[in-house]
Amino acid sequence: MKQVKSLIQVMLPDLFKSFTTFWFILLAILIAGYIITSIFAATDVFLTTWPFFVIWLSITIFQIVKTDFHYALKMGATRKQFAFASISILLFLIVLGEGVQLIYINALPIVADTIGLQAVNLFTWAELFPELSAGMVIAYDLIIAFFFGTVLFTIACIKFHFGKLPVFILLGAIGIVMLIPTINQAVLDHIISLHYGENLLTVFFLLIPAVIGLLVSQQTLLKASLR
Repeated sequence: MKQVKSLIQVMLPDLFKSFTTFWFILLAILIAGYIITSIFAATDVFLTTWPFFVIWLSITIFQIVKTDFHYALKMGATRKQFAFASISILLFLIVLGEGVQLIYINALPIVADTIGLQAVNLFTWAELFPELSAGMVIAYDLIIAFFFGTVLFTIACIKFHFGKLPVFILLGAIGIVMLIPTINQAVLDHIISLHYGENLLTVFFLLIPAVIGLLVSQQTLLKASLR
């Protein structure tokens, strides 16, 4: 556990700097959106934050394997310790990102109203699925970010061990499966059912492939050669 803590202390500062930069850039974009909306007196303008954060998070967790794995082993950490430290950082950034987003969602409309800017709708899952409670909106954020973060972490581990070809095959297979009309329609029907307040708890099923991905990642790192 001491080695894991040391790893986190070494890896986290640069990641936190990138995290802070991301949210400041996104804040600037949101402020620009409020100003532009006010200038043109637009109505029903929607801005969002979480999908962009998930993209940043996925890229970041992918880069951790690419850039920090060798370094962690040189520090004397085991592969299991590196995997545990990486996932701990992933979870920390997800929770922290949710906190920042909640501040933006609640504070920006108040500030905009105070200084007389045009109102902007900050888009969340509540707009897409109106039947969700406030707690479930947060749960959707956390679970979906965790799902995509672990998927990219798994892909990064597979790429590190086996190269690009298996990754291309995997992504191609997923793309082909999603093109099958029956599956495509089933996904669309499920999204529609969520919009009408049905099957809202099925998002928790994403935890199953996320956990499987973590197990695959750990086993892949254990067998990875240092090229």
